[in-house]
Parts: sequence; C-alpha cells; structure tokens
Amino acid sequence: MGGCQTVVTGLFDNRWAWCPPGRRLQYQACGGPKQEQIPRGQQSVAVQHQFMSPQGYINELVRKRNSLRVLDAGCGARASFELPTDARLIGIDISQDAAKRNQRINEIIIGDLQTYKLPSKSFDIIICCDVLEHLSRPDLALLSFFDAIKDDGIIVLELPNVFSLKGLVTKFTPHQFHVWVLRKFLNFENAGKPGFAPFPTFLRTRIAPGPLLRFGAAHQMTPIYFRLHEGPTTAKLRRNSPKSYKSYALLVRVLNYLFLRRVDFGLSDMQLVLRRDVLESER
Repeated sequence: MGGCQTVVTGLFDNRWAWCPPGRRLQYQACGGPKQEQIPRGQQSVAVQHQFMSPQGYINELVRKRNSLRVLDAGCGARASFELPTDARLIGIDISQDAAKRNQRINEIIIGDLQTYKLPSKSFDIIICCDVLEHLSRPDLALLSFFDAIKDDGIIVLELPNVFSLKGLVTKFTPHQFHVWVLRKFLNFENAGKPGFAPFPTFLRTRIAPGPLLRFGAAHQMTPIYFRLHEGPTTAKLRRNSPKSYKSYALLVRVLNYLFLRRVDFGLSDMQLVLRRDVLESER
C-alpha cells in the first residue's frame, strides 16, 4: 500500500507525554518530524504513515531483501508478527521456560538484553514487544539494538505508555497486585507462574513517548511509524469485566478533564518503528 495514511493518536510532546498548549509534534514517514501549531486544548494529533501497521513495514522489507535475519528480543512464547518461512529468526530471552515454548524460533539465546553483546549490524529486523518495561536499564537494550541493526533495517517496538492510567498504575503498584489483576479480572490462570506474565515491571520514564523518540534520534534512528492506542489488556478488561472497565473509564475521563484534555490517559500502549539512518559519509 503506497502513499501516506493518517492515524489519530494521543497528544504528546518531545519531552514527556503531553503537549504544551497550542503545539503538537507530527511524525511523517515521507517528510520526517515536523512541529506545527494547533488550537489550544486539541486532544489528538495526526501522524501520517506509509503503512497502517508495523506489519506493513516488515512486509516492505521482506519484498526488498532476501534471507532476512530477524531478532525477536524477549521472544517469550509467541511470534509477534508474520515473517516469511525462509527468514532466520533468532530469539533472546532471559527466561528459558518462556523461550522454549516459542516454536517459530530457529535459534534461542538465553541472556539479558541489558548486558548480552549482540553482533554489530547483523539483523535486518529487530522486534521487541512488551519487554522494555521489564528492564531496569532499557536504554542499554536499545543501544544494543541500535548497534545490531543493519543499515536501513527497522526496529519494531511495542510497550506500555507510562503516562497512561494503566501505565502509571502498573509502575507504582507491587508485582503481586499485577498477578492478582490478571487472575481475577483477565482470567489468566497461569499468571505469576515461572515463564508466564506478569513479569516484574520498572516502566522507566525514559521509555515514555517523547524521551524514547528523542533517544532514537540521537542515535541515527528515524521514527517511521508511531501510534498510541488502547492496548489489548484494556480491551480484554472491557470484555471480561464490564463493571471494572466502567470504573476504569470513569477515572480516565476524570484525569483527562483535570489535565484539560492535553493528554488521553486511556491510550495505554505504544507502537513505534525506527529505521537506522545511514549518513552520507558511511555510504
């Protein structure tokens, strides 16, 4: 699918999670980041993309390259995106119990993303879904990704938005509370068992939307897709426990009102695709 498509996401700025009155930050795949003026109190921002999902960028790279090498960072027990059968998928996870349940992985590395030395410029695609929030030093993992990605390769990130209601509750409540929520409200019987979610969570503010985008830009990583949205956990809460979801939604509305609708606390999750820029001196 060619051309630029528009997705409406939450309002944020280049520092934290919301935008100063009258400003927005727009990321456009066909023109790079651009800052524009919008009316005071605007609560959404148009983000233009070449494709409507991260899968589209993966498919584009599949068409351009043969024999892809893909790293699934924090591979867990499921494949996050569709990949061609001839792609070599290397998975790295600190949990052997979780990694061995992923049947798609061609090669498994048991290691810590914060300390394991990945080979430089060796992967066409790096996928990291729902992992960075569990690291005390997510910046170290990101630096490793930036070094390991090939020129013009892409890094696909999915993680919670720390400045959403779900993100703040997750960050400031104990691990056992997370286990209780998954078991009681989301019907996840294996919650807390070895190799199963939830895992201990740090959710550092350095991986909030603004700091994460700025960190990538400082290391030649261009955002080509960005989206804040209601994540699957919130959607599952709405289906499984309507009364609990109504209380959650009410609190979201109250917080949005208190912050003058400059930020939508209901946008609980983030998707980001970064491409490694190649400097003219490196070509």
